[in-house]
Amino acid sequence: MASTQLESELHASYWEDGLLDLFCGVALLMIGTAWWFELHVFGPISLPLLVPLWQPFRKRWIEPRAGYVEFSPSRRHRWRTSLHVVLLCGLGTFVLAVLMYVLVQKNQNVVPADFVAGLPALLLGLGGFFVVLLTSQIRFLAYTFVLICAGITTIAIDAGPAAPLIVSGMIVLAAGVLLLTRFFRESKGLAQ
Repeated sequence: MASTQLESELHASYWEDGLLDLFCGVALLMIGTAWWFELHVFGPISLPLLVPLWQPFRKRWIEPRAGYVEFSPSRRHRWRTSLHVVLLCGLGTFVLAVLMYVLVQKNQNVVPADFVAGLPALLLGLGGFFVVLLTSQIRFLAYTFVLICAGITTIAIDAGPAAPLIVSGMIVLAAGVLLLTRFFRESKGLAQ
């Protein structure tokens, strides 16, 4: 029982360095920028493009300071399953948003056009709940709140989908930079 509690604490602390926040912020900025320049097809692929960079970044910048931990097979299985759910939900909801956006542009309104513009931020915001389950980090609920507020504001002022994603991305990226800076400051001298 004590080892399970220790592993749960290690798992929670694994995500406290800010690297995931940084990657999420960059992904939101990439998605928002794709919308801004009407390159909609590039939005859904931004997160999968970042996934292969995770391990090299973590190995180079985080593990020399925080150490390496290998979780139990059951924890790794749950983590992989949760990650697949997060990626599939994110990709699926964003593809759905792009499809709805294209249908609205062709005057085949399946939902009101002003709602479609806020849909990407709303759906990606809801994905934040899965990230909380994946990481046990409550701060991702704040990011969820930011994205949902951005989506609702977009619907209320009838703006395009790019701005809420870019603004939300900058907020999440800034939080990631702050957390990563704090992590580096607190772990100064630990890297070899």
